[in-house]
Amino acid sequence: MIVQRPGSGTEGRVYVSTTNFRSLRLRSGCRVDVCYTNFEPDLPDDSKNLRVKILERNRVEVVTSIKCEDFICTGGNVYLLGGPDDFSSHTFDLAIEGPQASNGNGNGNGHEGNGNGNGGHGGNGNGNGGNGNGNGHSDEGNGGNGGNGNGGAAGGAVPGRYRVTITAKKELRIVDERCLTEEQRMYFNIILNKALREANLQPMGRFYYNPSAKFEVANCSPPLQLFPGYFTSVTVTESGLTMMSDVKHRILQSQFASDVMEYIAKQNPGASKEQRLFYVIEALKGKVVMTRHTLHPTLYRVEGVDGSLTIDSTFKQRNGEEISFRDYFKKQYNQDLAKKDMPLLIAQHRKKRTVFLPAELCMMTGLTDKLKSDFRVMTAVAAHTRMIPKKRFEKNDKLVELLQENPKSLEVLHNWGLEIGSSAVEAEGRQVDQAHLRVMTRSDDLKAVEDGKGVKAGQDIDFQRINFPHLIQRQVVGFQRVKGFQKWVVIHQERDKSLLDGLKDSIGEQLQTKKMGGQEPKVISISAMNPADFVASMLEEMKKLPARPDIILVILPRGPHSDAFYAKIKEEFCTGRMACPTQCIKADTLQKKGAQAAAKLFDQMICKQGGFLWGVNAPHTQSKRTMVVGVDVNSTGGKAIAGFSASFNCAYTKYYSATTWMKSRDDVAQPLVEFMKRAIGCFKDSFEMAKGPAPDKKYPDRIVIYRDGMGESQKQLVRDFEIAALQECFRGIETIWAGTVEVVYIVVNKMIHQRFAVKATKEMLPRAPRGGGRGGRGGGGGAATIQEGDLTNAQPLTVFDNTVVSTEKFDFFISHQEVTQGSVTPTHYDVLFWNNRLMSVDDVQRLTAQLSMLYQNWPGPIRVPAPVMYATKQCALYSLIKSKDAVNKGLPYMLRQLYFL
Repeated sequence: MIVQRPGSGTEGRVYVSTTNFRSLRLRSGCRVDVCYTNFEPDLPDDSKNLRVKILERNRVEVVTSIKCEDFICTGGNVYLLGGPDDFSSHTFDLAIEGPQASNGNGNGNGHEGNGNGNGGHGGNGNGNGGNGNGNGHSDEGNGGNGGNGNGGAAGGAVPGRYRVTITAKKELRIVDERCLTEEQRMYFNIILNKALREANLQPMGRFYYNPSAKFEVANCSPPLQLFPGYFTSVTVTESGLTMMSDVKHRILQSQFASDVMEYIAKQNPGASKEQRLFYVIEALKGKVVMTRHTLHPTLYRVEGVDGSLTIDSTFKQRNGEEISFRDYFKKQYNQDLAKKDMPLLIAQHRKKRTVFLPAELCMMTGLTDKLKSDFRVMTAVAAHTRMIPKKRFEKNDKLVELLQENPKSLEVLHNWGLEIGSSAVEAEGRQVDQAHLRVMTRSDDLKAVEDGKGVKAGQDIDFQRINFPHLIQRQVVGFQRVKGFQKWVVIHQERDKSLLDGLKDSIGEQLQTKKMGGQEPKVISISAMNPADFVASMLEEMKKLPARPDIILVILPRGPHSDAFYAKIKEEFCTGRMACPTQCIKADTLQKKGAQAAAKLFDQMICKQGGFLWGVNAPHTQSKRTMVVGVDVNSTGGKAIAGFSASFNCAYTKYYSATTWMKSRDDVAQPLVEFMKRAIGCFKDSFEMAKGPAPDKKYPDRIVIYRDGMGESQKQLVRDFEIAALQECFRGIETIWAGTVEVVYIVVNKMIHQRFAVKATKEMLPRAPRGGGRGGRGGGGGAATIQEGDLTNAQPLTVFDNTVVSTEKFDFFISHQEVTQGSVTPTHYDVLFWNNRLMSVDDVQRLTAQLSMLYQNWPGPIRVPAPVMYATKQCALYSLIKSKDAVNKGLPYMLRQLYFL
């Protein structure tokens, strides 16, 4: 079992990297008391913003009465700095003013009916735009005619006086900055967040944004506002106490959810109420909206729309009284709601609370599908958000400059004894040796790997052009023990018949190139124009065939609804009695790309029938049979789905896969155990060596599990339940084997903020291909994008396991990919469990890097090991088709094929 870091790796070429960490130093002698507060009249548990506001409005009185130097209120606790040694409690009578609206001069949002800004004496509430033309605050733009700016002085406070008692809970003592409890670490984050607010950065969700530096993309519908901002976090690393920061952006649309509803109603004048509600739910579900009626802007994810509730509907308050939503928002937040017939949004807060929100208060964020397809808009957005490392790190450095140059922020840091380092922390990275990354495309190559001679087999990759499609275009047949194209079917809509000849010719050329035999496909033409009828016709035609085909190729009809056809086809042929591998391609794509699209189709169809295209020099360490497993969990429609994939050949290219639905994301242990029993049985009975099935049947000597789809807070649950359940499962299979098998359980996290950049050397500078070409590493803007000595992305397949990693566990980062535009994001790996250790640290890190090159749908490294991506693909597929009947209950042979690619 892992309890501490077993050391660092040593293999590979070393690069010194700049990170986005800064050292922090705490001045000694700062006495800090942690206190709790009690308010009379009582305030609800979720009124943290109101508690903060009451104390902040009366800051001078609090500091003077307690005789402390400063305090920070989080809404829960109060941190007192430099309070008296004998402080135990103090009671105050504090006043908070009622809302004072201004009429006509409030700050509108630039949108009729909903002006949000800092109006009158509303503080950070929203001034009332009245009937005038308000001057737009720098956040918002110009006020619209008749804009009903909404807000109040207290952000939801009921005017009057409150009796507040502050009682000391304990003294916060920090003896060693390298050994912090979670509470102490959060304390440093609280200080830092206070400094960020004093620097006029606005909290929005988990990040802080700079409204005064916003930029607009106006020539689009709806117009967009991009707010630049920062993510920050205080953590303890090998280098000591550090602050990690990264550049973030938030995109706001200049429209509200109510505008979306009105647009849908206008576009569908003859639709029934139920139909319009369906269209509204389709348009808003899953979208993130922002409200500004509280102290700080709050983000919510829309889970649905309740057509039975409007602003005049009532609900029961905590005191038992009934109140309408209209009256509640007026009383609590001074919001004047006007759109009485609009249904309320059902939203999910990040604190896992379900709330109902009036659509007129919810500003839309992010990009619409229409905007995403607009090249001009996406180019304008990318110009600000997709930054090369040099620019990203320069912009990140400006955060420290802002904190140290703003007098109020500097005062906070000075008072609380926190000092930020003047330069970024550096860490060493090691790039995996090329000898371990050779691409194997012949059966003899695999045999060489199996015999430990892989360094002389296969073909070299080029770190400057890490993707290798050119290396797998010949002599691949030795890898593929599949039926190929003997019994296959092509299905198309009648109007796409003209595409058939070119498609069949291109597939025939691929068969000749790869020296594979094939037969003419059975061609089926369907006249149906909607997804349900199209699939029904497919099923009728399938029943006429003498035998089940090996694979079905479907040309998806032209038009905007091709995704609906895809989902319906997958729902039928990945579930139920007609389970069969299917390959879909849009008619428009086939017409535009022709032979190029057909070559990609051919490769995917081979993989979906149980074949594979390439391997890498990834021998089984110390001749141990190794199973690698990928696990991912996804949430959809109020339920969770788990995907699993486990290898059963020596090249880590064949997988046994399954999915299962669960009530919640925390219920993975039992489905994982059930899957592992079947996967281990498949491994034992069907393990394949380089030249064919293994002559003996034995259990894996080593199991490496990569677990995605979980947050930091869930790791203890994984230790307590998933890993414990696996150990019990293994003992149930065979006691002696369970005591000897080496098990490594690694948590994978892609959604991270750590960044690594290196100074460009001559060999890293872009090579300009004939006729020009793409930009350099981290560039995308031509050969002159970076110069020698500039910061550029870390080299692909580089491991970082020192300096900025944890002191309390075994974790590491891998920068997997080559990125030609913007900055690369590494992947974090946290080894939660490792018993019977036979592998070295280098073995674990190297295997993880090699597996990222084995995803058979992309000839190059991806951000995660291949089995994780296969698990993710399954979750995405079944989340799309919303089917509870996964292919597990169909034909079992499909479980051994990558049918979900």
